[in-house]
Amino acid sequence: MFWHGSPRIFSSFSLADSGRLTGASNGALGVWCGFDGDRHLAARFAGKDGALYGIEEVDGPVYPMTVKELAKLHDEAGDLPDIDAEVAFYDELRRDLIGRGFARIDIIEKDGEASMCIILDPERAVIVERVLMAPEEVAEPTP
Repeated sequence: MFWHGSPRIFSSFSLADSGRLTGASNGALGVWCGFDGDRHLAARFAGKDGALYGIEEVDGPVYPMTVKELAKLHDEAGDLPDIDAEVAFYDELRRDLIGRGFARIDIIEKDGEASMCIILDPERAVIVERVLMAPEEVAEPTP
């Protein structure tokens, strides 16, 4: 299962809302998620009034994107004139990857491990669990 955190409460994902609600233009890539067991990462995005969403794993080919490649995309998008142009930039990439048969992007860290994923087609992101946040769930874990 994947975990997605949002400051909003909802019952299904929509590409129309991706990134626009939070101002994160890279949300137009799809649904950003942490892997099974990493609810803490998702909780950082949910905030105290949001929710965690458990999502069924999405089957299909995975595009491995390094953190360096993601940073380069972020820089390119940052050079665009406004949020609408940034959203269009990321949406074009998402459509290209779907057209090439990919179901999701896995973000690959420097150690070679995937830290999170992006489900490219939000309609394929099926919510199987929703957890409303409580302040103690957002706190940093103790060592």
